[in-house]
Amino acid sequence: MQTMKTKELIPHPRNSYFFDDIAGEAWTEFLGSVKSSGIIEPIIVTQNKVIVSGHQRRRAALELGIEEVVVETKIFDSEDDVMKALIETNIRQRGAGNPNPVKFGRCLKELERIEGIRSGSANLLGENRIGDQNILGHQKTQTDLAEELGISDQTIRNYKALADATPTLQEIVEAGKITPTSALKIIRSMPEEEQEAIAKEIAKAEEPRVTPGQIAELEQRLKKAEAERDEAKAAKPEVVEKVVEKVVEVVPDDYETVKKKAKEAKAWETDYYKQRDVADARARQVQELQEKLEKAREETAKEQHGQSITASAIFYAAECAKFLESVGGYVWIADHLKELPERERRGYVVATEQVSAWAQALLQNMEDRKELPNG
Repeated sequence: MQTMKTKELIPHPRNSYFFDDIAGEAWTEFLGSVKSSGIIEPIIVTQNKVIVSGHQRRRAALELGIEEVVVETKIFDSEDDVMKALIETNIRQRGAGNPNPVKFGRCLKELERIEGIRSGSANLLGENRIGDQNILGHQKTQTDLAEELGISDQTIRNYKALADATPTLQEIVEAGKITPTSALKIIRSMPEEEQEAIAKEIAKAEEPRVTPGQIAELEQRLKKAEAERDEAKAAKPEVVEKVVEKVVEVVPDDYETVKKKAKEAKAWETDYYKQRDVADARARQVQELQEKLEKAREETAKEQHGQSITASAIFYAAECAKFLESVGGYVWIADHLKELPERERRGYVVATEQVSAWAQALLQNMEDRKELPNG
């Protein structure tokens, strides 16, 4: 490990494609932690100073004016190795289930590409394993990936479907205007053109989220209004055709007959415009519905946020237990410090002090939180 100038570290160009920056209260708390305890965990970079793990730590250091940070340089053989480390490290830190479901779907698709995973059966003709790898040994499958992340195969397919959704549908999911479940229902029940159309209508809403019931009602009304408008447009050329036809057939000897037929055509045309007015009135009703949708409110994303916190806490506890199981037995070295060479002794002491500082900072933060309202 070594220290580097914070400004020399280069954010990975695709990090924002797969992960959101920490925001809101969570970012304020993160800044407070860095300000009080510093950056304890080294930032992981490539041999070219490109960040693999630690984008938020670098961002906090820049905001707080910390000019140098501790980094760990790792050598990667290919860009795919870098991408795999970037995604897997961030998933471990944030917990399986990126708060942004569309970006988590992108993570899964990228991991499957790197690992050579495809969906389907696992036989020679299937898609889970590629080429000769079917018979030469085990090739990671979608099921393997699901087990590693602690989610189901279906959950992976759902996230990937969101990552393949139309642009506007992805935007309203990321903005929280509809739930991922509602988005999946739209994807499975409509062709892409209709998906994009309904997504654009939902995007107009100013409120945080639109309910599934409101989405279904909006869909039905828009379809009905569109059908009525199409019917009205199809009818109008017939009116013109009939009127022109009667004008052509005007013969002085048949004046009264032609006059009668022209009157009938006029009445037909009048009826058409009445139908068009009805269609326009219904279109206005749809517009009123859209305005009501803009005022509709639903529960905020607290439930989703709470689920993310719970999953992260479980993951944190498991990782701490794994850490203690892995290195806890080395406490006996403390009884033999004087027997160690100076460099190794200092390394042992510094590592222990860092773990202690991290634990003390975390405990202090928990004590501070108890002092806050609803803490």
